Amino acid sequence: FVTGSAVYGSDDPARAVRSLTEYARSGTSVLMVSSEIEELLAYCDRVIVLAAGDVVAQFHPRREVVTEDDILHAAFGVSEEVHVP
Repeated sequence: FVTGSAVYGSDDPARAVRSLTEYARSGTSVLMVSSEIEELLAYCDRVIVLAAGDVVAQFHPRREVVTEDDILHAAFGVSEEVHVP
């Protein structure tokens, strides 16, 4: 957990969600890094998907319907559904 700056971040947001939420409500920017898509959709105003170091997609879960499948497709070009021929 990084403190003492205008931007707060954590690479284990599950442990720091309450503190991060309080910072966000006060207007402070919070950077959340997580592979837990449900967590990102639940807590983030904006989700930026990176692949090979490049921004490949940007979603706004508070303003639009975003699914786990949308994020998986953006990151890996695949969906959660398994299609059996």
